[in-house]
Amino acid sequence: MSNNSKKNKNTYNSTEKAVSTELTKDSLETNNKKTDSKEDNKASKKDPNTNNIGISDNLKEKNSKDSNSKEKNSKDNSKDSNSKVNNSKDNSSDIEKSKLAKESNDKEKDSTNIESDSKNNKNSSEDKDNKNSSDDKDNKNFSDDKDNKDSSEDKDNKDSSDDKDNKNSSADKDKTSDDRSAKTKNNSNNENKPLDSNKKDEKTTKGNPDVPYIDPSIYYYKKKEKRTKIVLAIVAAVIICVYVGGFVYFSNHFSTKTYINDIEVSGKSIAEVESILNTEMDKYHLDILFTNGKETLNKGDGGISYSLKQSVLDIRKQNNAILWFIDLFTESHYKVEYVVNYDKKQLSDYILGFNYFLAYNMQPSINAKVEMTNGEVIVTPEKLGTKMDKDLVMDKICSALDSYLTTIDLVEAGCYIPAEITENSESIINTKKNAEAFLAIKAVLSFGDYQFQIPREDLSEIGTLNDKGEVEVTRRNVDLYVKKLDERFTTIDKPRKFETSDGKTILIYGDGYYGWIMDPEKESEELYDYLSKKKDFNIEAAYKLQGYAMCDTNDIGNSYVEINLTKQHVWLYINGRKIIESDCVTGRPSLNTPGGLYGITYKAYDATLKGPDYETKVSFWMPFNWDIGLHDAAWRADFGGDIYTYDGSHGCVNLPYDVAQTIFDYVEGGFPVVCYWEDEVQVISEN
Repeated sequence: MSNNSKKNKNTYNSTEKAVSTELTKDSLETNNKKTDSKEDNKASKKDPNTNNIGISDNLKEKNSKDSNSKEKNSKDNSKDSNSKVNNSKDNSSDIEKSKLAKESNDKEKDSTNIESDSKNNKNSSEDKDNKNSSDDKDNKNFSDDKDNKDSSEDKDNKDSSDDKDNKNSSADKDKTSDDRSAKTKNNSNNENKPLDSNKKDEKTTKGNPDVPYIDPSIYYYKKKEKRTKIVLAIVAAVIICVYVGGFVYFSNHFSTKTYINDIEVSGKSIAEVESILNTEMDKYHLDILFTNGKETLNKGDGGISYSLKQSVLDIRKQNNAILWFIDLFTESHYKVEYVVNYDKKQLSDYILGFNYFLAYNMQPSINAKVEMTNGEVIVTPEKLGTKMDKDLVMDKICSALDSYLTTIDLVEAGCYIPAEITENSESIINTKKNAEAFLAIKAVLSFGDYQFQIPREDLSEIGTLNDKGEVEVTRRNVDLYVKKLDERFTTIDKPRKFETSDGKTILIYGDGYYGWIMDPEKESEELYDYLSKKKDFNIEAAYKLQGYAMCDTNDIGNSYVEINLTKQHVWLYINGRKIIESDCVTGRPSLNTPGGLYGITYKAYDATLKGPDYETKVSFWMPFNWDIGLHDAAWRADFGGDIYTYDGSHGCVNLPYDVAQTIFDYVEGGFPVVCYWEDEVQVISEN
């Protein structure tokens, strides 16, 4: 608007005369139009039935009448207008000059509005003409009705003006000319405006023609500006109310997204938060773990009570109520420590009243120790007892309450009195070394070719560890161990396990003729002397009767003569290898060859065997059971089978010559001879 105003001021003087001239022409055209409209109205009043005719008929009839009347009236009006213009120029020149002077002052003020309105009206007029050109046919009836109304109003005005003309014709003419000029001006401006605004402007101009024209859009923008200010004021008032309300509310409540001890307290009052924290605090308890049980301290036990280290109000003040709207978008986390209140003496009396502190329940700790068991050195760790340091217990429990701990383990806290000697103690380490050295001794007893090494398991029974961590060998332990040796290695008159050639394991007896007899007293003395030195040794075992052989399973060994009396068969084994086997003939049923375990008494060449009714020479004689032995029988052609039942020997084992010779070459005095009848021995297992 300011740019248009400056332009209007610069161009006003050049356009002033052109405006007045256009106004005069417009007023003349307006008078011609009104005159035509009045005549049309009279015609329409004379024939009211024409209003009932259809719109299309009225349009045709009216257009024909209007065209005729306009042609006729245009000539008359042109004459009248020329005469009126001349008269108006003569009669009202003075009035127009004074009026133009007054209007010039008003136009200077409204020059901006005039030029902008003229441009706007011109544009709107062009738009309206374009629109009206398309709508003329449809709106003709509406335009005619409006013209009729305007004509009636003009007629009334004309009547009133005629009355005034009677009084002062010259003045009325001048006034009429001015009214028409003003009306022409208003009509020219209103042609480019909507119907309602044209009516309003017409009434205003008619009522007070001296008031200059003002564009109604000014009022629209004024109202819009006023409404904007009102809306902004309302919004500002709402914002202020919300802010003040938030300030008042959050002065006594916690802001949103606020957490205390991980508990959300958003929007809660101080009292509500205190209640929540007190409820949470009352859940606190302390579990005391003993070696053999647990006790729990709760609120009220031993005078225990709880309180907050920091007040809820102080925490609330950390939320700035003035800037409460900022806290709406940020999280706030606070940590409030709980305080456990107690009287140490009252609490001590309560805790020491537990059964764990009674005298018979407080057992001392057991020291670590080293033992030799089953040939192994075993370190037994120390064992913590149930005896505690009462003063230390109270200090640890009070410290746990002060730190708001929920559990305290008195073992981890070191409240139990520990053992003096632990498995990592130097004394335990040295004792373990001494025990390992003793069990590593190679103590060997010889039973002929058989070497028996005392195993670690036996040494761990013989030796003992003293308080100094040294290994001691006592005579009593040695005597007990030699007794075990005697039970094992004195084999005479004891059954032995023997595996036959056909895969059966049987029990065979010696019957006082074969085996070993140890000398326990002599063996105990010798063994004690050597073991006390704690060094390796290899000595001959002390025995009263020496057998031919010894092994881990029996005293027969792996070299022996096996005679199956039932099958009448003989085998020779040397070091577990079969050398020869053959059928034989044993004693007849009346002189049956007895079973048992025997040893070769001696062997001889070319011996003569004598009996009550016989005397026989043999090449190879090997007695094993008094006068019963192995020998060759050259007089026999057949061996084995059931020959012994009808042509058996006097009790000896008859062999073929070459078999007897082979056996004779391998055996010696004491060589084992195993004889058995299958139906007389106990079979333990069969392969």
